[in-house]
Amino acid sequence: MRSWKCFLFLLVATTPAFATAPQPLTWMRSAVFSPNGKRVATAGDEGILRLYNAATGNILKSVRTSTAKDMHVTQIAYSADGRMIATTGSDGKIRIWASDTLKPVRSWAAGTSYVSGIAWPRGGKYLATSGYDNAARLWDPLKGKQVRRFAGLKSDAYAVAMSRDCKWVAAGGPDGTCRIWNASDGKLVRTLTPGQVMSIAFSPDGKYIATDGKDFKYYLYELATGKLVLSQPTDSGKPITGLAFSPDSGRLAIGDYANQAIVIGLTGELQNVFVGHTENVSSVEFSPDGKYLLTASFDSTAKLWDLVSGECVRTFHR
Repeated sequence: MRSWKCFLFLLVATTPAFATAPQPLTWMRSAVFSPNGKRVATAGDEGILRLYNAATGNILKSVRTSTAKDMHVTQIAYSADGRMIATTGSDGKIRIWASDTLKPVRSWAAGTSYVSGIAWPRGGKYLATSGYDNAARLWDPLKGKQVRRFAGLKSDAYAVAMSRDCKWVAAGGPDGTCRIWNASDGKLVRTLTPGQVMSIAFSPDGKYIATDGKDFKYYLYELATGKLVLSQPTDSGKPITGLAFSPDSGRLAIGDYANQAIVIGLTGELQNVFVGHTENVSSVEFSPDGKYLLTASFDSTAKLWDLVSGECVRTFHR
């Protein structure tokens, strides 16, 4: 009888623990357009790369990027010709996929325990990554070989960007700096000090670089001189999670922890506010034709917004 009572006590005592056990995260961390704007690729904490028809929102293909249950995809990037998609992972690996079939092409270890970001300029053959080893790296994706390592950060690199002309690589993190290197020789050319950096973007025309930083502000600098042009918080005053320039370099999109995205002009005037996600916005990107804004969110969806009407025209579900 005593053993039966003990069993009953254990069953009752442990039941609430099962009921309140944390569920696996399903955050969507990144959503990107193909170079021709006809496809949208998404990925996140599930570790599943999905490919959608941008015009209909229908899922075309999907693939689990790793057999490891706790591995998540941190970011996605398309190659310039649109034939390949690169993903970075929390397992320290970079993976290349055929963009039409999502069949694996190659993968390799990035030399760090966590690859936090990726940049693959539309005009270049090399891709850049950031990682939790105080550095950014340049890779030849056709060979899976490191071309260059950019050192100098005093802490983990949370974000990376590469200019469209492939001349500059920038990375930043919690050391409060955004460092810019010459991509061809790896020399440090400039150190910006906006505060902790989570997002970086180069303008397509090569004139500006944008970062987030202290006081939940976005910072806009002249690339050639490092001069600070603009610094102000978003309308919500929340932490910033993503930055992207429009194709014409005239606007900047900003995602934040207020579950929204905004678009501003480069003199700071607010042009659009996009509200509809139920969790933090994790990434923002303009369509190649500059007519739409694509947002990803921790609510497990991506949304397509019309920049003229401000309306959500499509939601991409898992």
